[in-house]
Amino acid sequence: RNKNIETVPHDVVIRLVNGENPIRVWRQYREKTMEELAKQIGVTQSYLSQLESSKRQASQKVLKKLAESLCVDIEELI
Repeated sequence: RNKNIETVPHDVVIRLVNGENPIRVWRQYREKTMEELAKQIGVTQSYLSQLESSKRQASQKVLKKLAESLCVDIEELI
């Protein structure tokens, strides 16, 4: 068994499959507040909120920072 592979809880998978915003799902799973995550990636909380509510699309640069901060591949956020 590969120790580098993270197992994801069933409820997280269900939320993603059901179409919930992946940034929000992963942020909540990682137990980060919007404020924490916004600070970590250098954006405003308002901008992050717009990303999570699918009102805006993240740039590649922001997606890369989000993926790093949330410890997921960029593909998990799209």
